Amino acid sequence: MRYLGIDYGDRHVGFAIGDDETRVGVPLHTITYLTPDHLVDEIKKIVREESIDVLVVGMPLYRIGRHDAAQIQREKTETFVHTLQSAMATPVKIQDESFTSSQAARHIRETSIRTKDDHSIAAMLILQSFLDSLAP
Repeated sequence: MRYLGIDYGDRHVGFAIGDDETRVGVPLHTITYLTPDHLVDEIKKIVREESIDVLVVGMPLYRIGRHDAAQIQREKTETFVHTLQSAMATPVKIQDESFTSSQAARHIRETSIRTKDDHSIAAMLILQSFLDSLAP
């Protein structure tokens, strides 16, 4: 099976692809979020071009600190997931994305990756966590 990892954000959405054979997530690209319809169209295009079987959406599952920013993002992501489930025949799975933004920034700093595309790196980390959780 082929998977599309999605790091959903208010301004940018990162994508990564992987499969259950290699169990490796690879950054794909990031788009600027314009409208829900534009985003769904972009995902449909990727699903078609990359023969994707399952969508894996990162969602913050843990509250960080005393503020509710993670809860607000979680609610926005839940709305996005419902939109995807209504618009697509492709199954949608949820993967915890708590701390992936900071992990992506650290990953870029600590490797030789020459990119500022931390959203696709975050999508890769989300997808990699999902792939790692699959039964052998």
